[in-house]
Amino acid sequence: MEVSELFALRTLGKDLVIELPVEGSALSSAPFGGGLRKVRYVVYHTVPKDYDENPEDTAREVLSYLNLPEEKSIVFLTAVNVPKNYVVKKGRNGSLKIAVIATVGLSNPAGVSCSEKIDRRPSTINLTLITNGKLSTRTLVEVVEVVVESKVSFIRDLDLRCKGRPAFGTSTDAVAIISLGLEGEVGYAGQATDFGKLASKLVYEALESGASRTKFPLGRGILDRLEERGISVKDLVATALELFIPWEELDLRKAEGEIEAELKRVASDPNVASLLIASMKLDDEGFSGNIPGMDREEFSEDPVRLLADEILGMAISIYLNGWKGLFEYYRYDSRKPGVISKLPPFLDDAVSALIGGVTSRVYSRFLER
Repeated sequence: MEVSELFALRTLGKDLVIELPVEGSALSSAPFGGGLRKVRYVVYHTVPKDYDENPEDTAREVLSYLNLPEEKSIVFLTAVNVPKNYVVKKGRNGSLKIAVIATVGLSNPAGVSCSEKIDRRPSTINLTLITNGKLSTRTLVEVVEVVVESKVSFIRDLDLRCKGRPAFGTSTDAVAIISLGLEGEVGYAGQATDFGKLASKLVYEALESGASRTKFPLGRGILDRLEERGISVKDLVATALELFIPWEELDLRKAEGEIEAELKRVASDPNVASLLIASMKLDDEGFSGNIPGMDREEFSEDPVRLLADEILGMAISIYLNGWKGLFEYYRYDSRKPGVISKLPPFLDDAVSALIGGVTSRVYSRFLER
């Protein structure tokens, strides 16, 4: 059990139970206990990954099992293993204290560009912010705004994707803001205030810590980042083999293993990763209409006057294997086999260069034996 001035926290089976020292005023979007209400308990409950039941019925069953009052409780649901993965971050500004309790699931991302096809599985970002300050209803709403803005900022930094485009969270995220009223009134709580800055910082830190326990941590490998955009290692190898020229010492079957191993080697190079990330970011800028002098419609057509993608491809291929890499890059870029034909303007050149650099290194290694 963890006890502080703001809460007593304990785990029971699949549940995390947060008990407040006094009844607090809450504003929440949780599936049970949402809206404005007085609250004494917050429960995080683990559900199966294939969960497809009525959330309110599930919450009532959980509260009955825990012997907690429905009218004074908030219940979050998530497929994350709550007892092993919850995160607590605490901070203070003078006499005002803030605690953020979070569970972070990221396997069903949602975004503006894929809102019609979102997955509603319960892999969820659930955030509870508790403060000893006294918050009016208006200030509670303002803190919700701060929490959501901080969450979206982190998700953007994480580069979480939804159907290949930037996500803003998951499809089932929920939040609860709880004011215990034990200290002075907090008149304003936006990002320009000390309270808002502290709240934003704690939310970001909680999400960073929680994400590190998922398959989407900050700093994950570049091959993982490509796969999140629909480009698997299997796709890269298959594309490379379409134009690969075998010979007696290196037939296609053996080349397949060599290419995959070389891909994984070069992917660990931060310079290669940096150039590939640059191509991903530039595609985002282009599709957002944020490249000066070129609207999103023109960008999507990969116009002839867009040369920066070719320059980026040249940089990757030359870095990987000099002129040999460059000639292989041109071969793949001009014919666009396999997955390359499906990629956006910058990434198609970057992936062509990656494959060309890798295949040329394989050729060179075997020819020099």
